[in-house]
Formats: sequence, structure tokens, C-alpha cells
Amino acid sequence: FNVSSNLYRHQRSHAGESAEKPRGFPYKCEECGKNFRRNKELAAHRRSHGGDLPFRCGDCGKGFWWSSHWLRHRRIHTGEKP
Repeated sequence: FNVSSNLYRHQRSHAGESAEKPRGFPYKCEECGKNFRRNKELAAHRRSHGGDLPFRCGDCGKGFWWSSHWLRHRRIHTGEKP
């Protein structure tokens, strides 16, 4: 399955349960069908579907979706310990 929500539905169908997501996941990605509890989680997820990476290393050019990953990566160049 190329989309985790499709696998989830498939597994639920074999378990004799409803294929729908349980309540509490009201925010759905229109591109892949994945559901989220919070709108901000959906907004963060939407980044994964393309576009320019918002965080880029000035030393090597590697790009990141998340600022925390970019900050962790910077330690490679600075030698800073976590």
C-alpha cells in the first residue's frame, strides 16, 4: 500500500471492523487520505507532498522539512554535541 490509510482500512476489513477511521481524526489530507487529530498536524503533513524544502543548510545545501532536523544536521558542520 502506498498510503498508510489504505493499509489501515485493509487491516480493519480483515478484523471485521469498520474500515472508517475512528472518531477523533477529523482532519483529512485530500491528497493521500491520511487522517489527523489536529489541523496543525495536517498542515505539517501537507509539506510531505512536495514543494520546496523550507529549511536548507547554508554549508552543504541539504534541505529539510522540519527546523528541528535542520538544527540537528548543523551540528555536523559545527562539531557541537547534543
